[in-house]
Amino acid sequence: MMTSSTMKKMIKETILDNATLFGFEYNGKMGNVDPFFSEGKNHFMLFFDGHEEVVETIDDVFSTAFVMGHNLSEIAADIVATDF
Repeated sequence: MMTSSTMKKMIKETILDNATLFGFEYNGKMGNVDPFFSEGKNHFMLFFDGHEEVVETIDDVFSTAFVMGHNLSEIAADIVATDF
């Protein structure tokens, strides 16, 4: 299992530097963060267990509670990377 800071670094590198989807598993359920470009701005689609939400900044990616009432900063050490 990765530390929280290591996992957060991996997520940032995947979605910002590589501009590709970061998939993960938490509590036996799948989720992902998918970067995309629309209307002249970067956006991020947050998905977990059937719930989708669009945010605009990397800070929002880590502070939006979209995973069973938690945000990625809170659970980073407990997720398993599946696609990156």
